[in-house]
Amino acid sequence: HKAEATPGRPRGYRNAKSVVAGPIVQKVSGRTLAEEMDRRSMKRIGLRHTCSRAPGDMTIREPHPQRYQRNPAHGPRRDFTELDPSAGCAAGQLISTNSDLNRFFTALLAGHLLPAAPLA
Repeated sequence: HKAEATPGRPRGYRNAKSVVAGPIVQKVSGRTLAEEMDRRSMKRIGLRHTCSRAPGDMTIREPHPQRYQRNPAHGPRRDFTELDPSAGCAAGQLISTNSDLNRFFTALLAGHLLPAAPLA
């Protein structure tokens, strides 16, 4: 593959790798991405306020923040809080709290989820 960015230069974020990872995880494990994330990481590091929604499930546990988005072509801000997670595939299925995000990144960077080599 061609390099995505030159070292020292900014690069844009893309969800493509996350979108592709979901079906691969499901094919290899025989379980949904949500089941695998729950089994391999969420329970293991104690993410009590993080959940993965299945495609079509637009419910969100309470309490939660509202998500608003403004598209100049559509006028004023619109509430996009309850958005079907299948729109983002594996890149958009998780809902979490700030404290659980902190717990996740602490565990990740401490090597509790992945070996050190992929994080270098």
